[in-house]
Amino acid sequence: MSNAVTSPGKFGTRGKAWIAALSVLVLAGLVAWAYQLSQGLIVTGMDNVFSWGLYIMLFVFFVGLSAGGLIISSVPKFFHSDRYDSIAALGVLVSFACIVVAGLLILPDLGRPTRVVGFFLSPDFRSPMVWDFGIVILYGALNLWYLWLLTRRDLAARGSPLALGVEDSDPGRERDRTLMFWTAALALPTAVALHSVTGWIFATQIGRGDWFSPLVAPVFIAKALVSGLGLLLVVSILADRLTNYEVNREELTSLGKLLGIFLALHVVYLLAAERLPHAWANHFEFWAITESFLIGESVYFWLWTVVGGAVPLVMLMIPSLRKRVSVIFTA
Repeated sequence: MSNAVTSPGKFGTRGKAWIAALSVLVLAGLVAWAYQLSQGLIVTGMDNVFSWGLYIMLFVFFVGLSAGGLIISSVPKFFHSDRYDSIAALGVLVSFACIVVAGLLILPDLGRPTRVVGFFLSPDFRSPMVWDFGIVILYGALNLWYLWLLTRRDLAARGSPLALGVEDSDPGRERDRTLMFWTAALALPTAVALHSVTGWIFATQIGRGDWFSPLVAPVFIAKALVSGLGLLLVVSILADRLTNYEVNREELTSLGKLLGIFLALHVVYLLAAERLPHAWANHFEFWAITESFLIGESVYFWLWTVVGGAVPLVMLMIPSLRKRVSVIFTA
């Protein structure tokens, strides 16, 4: 399929230690969740604003992270291009992992997991959360199908049972390219819908006037492209350095440039397009909100705008710096 496919290896001592550490964390999480289920959501400290919104915040966070891999992998396939082939399968795998985590976070946020049945038996279609839940399931299924489609011929070549009887052949790979095109044609609008609906959940909150904007959905898509592509680049570089996985250096540089474009669109243009019109609308309390951003108790505005936006944007704008993998990783 690509130069990213390498011979299968076995876990060494370091790999086994890493899996063991992750298993301990998963077990600790399950124990904590069991305690929450027995005692109720009160044990999460719901009188504290941060912990009260932690589950739904992480849901939105992982939904955003799931964007980069699938979109970067799908767009070239839609245009019948082999560009970014070296990270296509890894990108979809990262996207699938993130959307699974996002979907699972809905369960503890509901308090009682059995309430999730209501999404299927008695959905209230006036609620954006119902639409979001449905798209999350569709998006996850598309990721899983796309991942298998990208890897099944290589699995067949290795004799893996995960190939599900598929044989590796040139005509078969040609048919797969056609299937990838149609999968991409469905995956791309689904990705846009997922992040748009997630944005609308916030835009329709009556008590948050500053969120009421038609730009919330485009802003969420821009955030998802930046964070999702950023995660994909970090994972790709780490996999290239620490495993037998190989990533094309030219494609990394190209994706670093693309990340810079996404950053400029989000931090420079959409931020101004969203905020400046509110300056002329007194009922949005623009200046009070802006003052709290700039000189109030919160420094988060400066952290994500300067440290998370302007600094990496400058790093990725300079061609000589952008060619260095360490610079892309840092950005």
